[in-house]
Amino acid sequence: MGVNTCQLYIQGLLNGLQPPGDTGLEGPIQAMITPKDPDDSGVARIYVWPSSGPEKRLAWPRNTGPNTPAGWKQITHGIELFLTWFDDQDEDANIDVNFPALIDFVMFTLRTCPDPAPVSDPFTGTSWLLLDIGENMNYTYVPPRSTADQRILRYDAKITMPVTEYFQA
Repeated sequence: MGVNTCQLYIQGLLNGLQPPGDTGLEGPIQAMITPKDPDDSGVARIYVWPSSGPEKRLAWPRNTGPNTPAGWKQITHGIELFLTWFDDQDEDANIDVNFPALIDFVMFTLRTCPDPAPVSDPFTGTSWLLLDIGENMNYTYVPPRSTADQRILRYDAKITMPVTEYFQA
């Protein structure tokens, strides 16, 4: 039902945000679904990707067609957020703290967003609820790597979290 809608909702929460303070970012965060070739523009990018989504029935009856009674079902979307950022170690005095601060900012944004979040599918108009956004998260922060221009470092992290969808079917 809501793989597309869940993905678009999370993207919308993060796209265009500007972390507070002197982060070294060259503009607002770009949250995307389709990955763009990484570049050293200084713009932080987050790629939003659903990785799995087990579905289960919570209550009967089963929907047997249009306008029939339906019980509740649940999908737990496994959302993965891939954070990528390039920074110049010769120009950024805060290079050691900026990317971890970006991870913290993204996780703060997710843990303080509306919950439950009412959403509607852009194709069908069907409405339902997304719950538990930012309630259980895990991050993986890999060591920075040098690019061809060895002054520029590439930073990557992944935040994983379940987002629960409740709907009647």
